[in-house]
Amino acid sequence: MTPLFAIRSPPRVLLALLAGSLAGYLFTAVGPAVWALLAVPVTVAAWLQPAAALAAYCLAFPFLPDDVLVWGGLALVIVWLAAVVARRERWVVPWPVPMVIFGLAVLVSFVTSVDPTGSFRDLVLHCTGMGLFTVAANVLRRGRNAAWFCLAVSLAAALVGAHGIYQVASGAPIESGWVDRVHNPWLVARAYSVFGNPNVLAAYLLMVLPLAATAGWISSGGWRVLLGICWICAMLCLVLTFSRGAWVAMAASGLALSVLLERKLLPWLLVVCLLALLISPSARALRQRVHTMFTLQDSSTRYRVTVWRESLRMLSDYWMSGVGLGYQSFRRVYPAYMLDRTKDPYHAHSLYLELAVELGLFGLLAFLWFCGDLGLRLLRKLKGAGRRHRGMLAAAVAFLVAVACYGIVENVLYMPKITLSFWIFCGYAAATVSRRTEKARG
Repeated sequence: MTPLFAIRSPPRVLLALLAGSLAGYLFTAVGPAVWALLAVPVTVAAWLQPAAALAAYCLAFPFLPDDVLVWGGLALVIVWLAAVVARRERWVVPWPVPMVIFGLAVLVSFVTSVDPTGSFRDLVLHCTGMGLFTVAANVLRRGRNAAWFCLAVSLAAALVGAHGIYQVASGAPIESGWVDRVHNPWLVARAYSVFGNPNVLAAYLLMVLPLAATAGWISSGGWRVLLGICWICAMLCLVLTFSRGAWVAMAASGLALSVLLERKLLPWLLVVCLLALLISPSARALRQRVHTMFTLQDSSTRYRVTVWRESLRMLSDYWMSGVGLGYQSFRRVYPAYMLDRTKDPYHAHSLYLELAVELGLFGLLAFLWFCGDLGLRLLRKLKGAGRRHRGMLAAAVAFLVAVACYGIVENVLYMPKITLSFWIFCGYAAATVSRRTEKARG
């Protein structure tokens, strides 16, 4: 067995990871001036070592403002493409037919939007995401690049998780709309870390956790310990978001990993869940939160059901073309379909319902086709794969399972950080499939 990180640490990769971490932290401390100073070395890194630049970008990812994140990602894509063309290197456009159709649906939705100006923000966001998908699908085909990518996102998740844990431990204040005090009297704090919202934080952690878990599982020695610590920090923070949908999605993702990698882990997963509900410091709040999943008395549950009903009314009139790309188009049309005038949602609180309302049913079907096609290709490659590659493939499958489950109750493609994360991890999945295909042919 070859451990995932049984290689000498390339200094340029370690320096890129350090630069990415410092970029994020310094930006939050002193603002755009530092980012301007770092623009030149980051551009050089993207030209000379795109895999290291992508890893650094993902490490700084959670700590950067949305506008810097989007334009920085777009710059990374452009520099990488220019470098590939200048060097006449071999590269691929890894866009399957379903992804092309979904991209066309996004473009049509922008053109026909009830608010084209507002939709432009989401058009840029999806274009940047698809560009990062292309970069990741190319540069992560090498196992070593994929290993450093997994390390970068695991370290980022650990830093984010540690911050979230500290917030709960210190009793950081939470917004009144995040919890129903009447039905959750023991819930006094929810982790939101640097994302500003516990549900958005949960979406990010759900995407990272499968990669961190499997990277540790197929590694050995100190790397396994390090990745295990990262996973524990991120996992504990996910629990402390008190996001019920995220808990269910994580359980489904963990089940998928256990079935694909090691079925003997299933009893242990059950034991961990029971212990969390019985003996953890927040056990009473956890049990109460779980109880509210099965009742409509909880205000947040009633709120979601109402928004779903109102969104379905919108969909009945816009089922073919959708209202237009992005939350601003949704909010412009939504008031005409409101049943509860006391609420003013930004989206439908469901990935599938939101896509249907924004893009129409054909756009939703294209997205489901893309995710389903990617998942099936991953599952087909699992057969006969070795331990290391099986772990990487299983992590990608578990990521898709987590997104699919969480998407039932949350709109994953809403905030820039989560949307870009989705496309980057899809690129990782595409690279894993491509790498196995090339080796099988060789």
